[in-house]
Amino acid sequence: MRQLLLITSITLREALRKKVWLWAFVILAGLIVIDSIVPRAFSQADRLQMMPQEERLRQGIFTAQFVGARIILFFTCIIAIVLAAGQISAEIDKGVLSSVVTKPIFRFQVVMGKWLGVVLFADVIILLCIGVNWALCSAIYGHLAGYAINWPMLGVMLLYPVLYGTLTIAFSSFGSMVMSLMLTATLYSFTFIGDTIIHIIAEITQNESLRKLEVLSDWLIPHGRLATWFGSLEQGMVPAMRREMGRRAGEHLTYTSFDQFYIFAYIIGFLLLANIVFSRRDLN
Repeated sequence: MRQLLLITSITLREALRKKVWLWAFVILAGLIVIDSIVPRAFSQADRLQMMPQEERLRQGIFTAQFVGARIILFFTCIIAIVLAAGQISAEIDKGVLSSVVTKPIFRFQVVMGKWLGVVLFADVIILLCIGVNWALCSAIYGHLAGYAINWPMLGVMLLYPVLYGTLTIAFSSFGSMVMSLMLTATLYSFTFIGDTIIHIIAEITQNESLRKLEVLSDWLIPHGRLATWFGSLEQGMVPAMRREMGRRAGEHLTYTSFDQFYIFAYIIGFLLLANIVFSRRDLN
């Protein structure tokens, strides 16, 4: 356990040294802009004049926090991917790990320590940004900022960096830093295209081959399953915005216990793959 925590602390210090934490300011800047503009845009929208002024502002706050949550998730996933990509292969190339494994430490402790450091770093940024976002809305809009992320929803948000950090660590166990980044980006692009563009075309054409391709994208990386789970927990949104959270327009967000099982099995599977590959890799 001591060796595991040592590797974790080294990974966290390395992330701080590389100034990856500066990305948190990018996230916070985006949240400030969204929280300042979107609610006021709702309160001044001509198309919503039939609603009371306070209700328009409240719906604007809900929408701003809806968008803000996705800004946080997008950038923290990038942080996790960038940090994880250089954790194994890059340090093998530098000769760092060849000296580390000669000490009384198991290889699986190296992988798990680096994985834990990446996940903790990204998840702490999520918690920080969520807290700042809530405090900012409360300071600007007072009692109207009643929307707060519940604990189950927060737990699902924390899984996003876990998913992408694990995936990239696994790729880094056998590929270079650039390859790890490219493989993760390719899988993310495929699942994103499957959940949006391919789905729309499949709905229009009613083509079964496209439907199968869409399903395949959800198996390759469970981003869509995670998004559905997250969206189904989100409360207080305007009905139109809530529908937009779904992968299929007009359908209610639904997730199953199998979706949850597949997400966790996927993460555990790639974590095991990283340990197996690294345990057999020549570090010289």
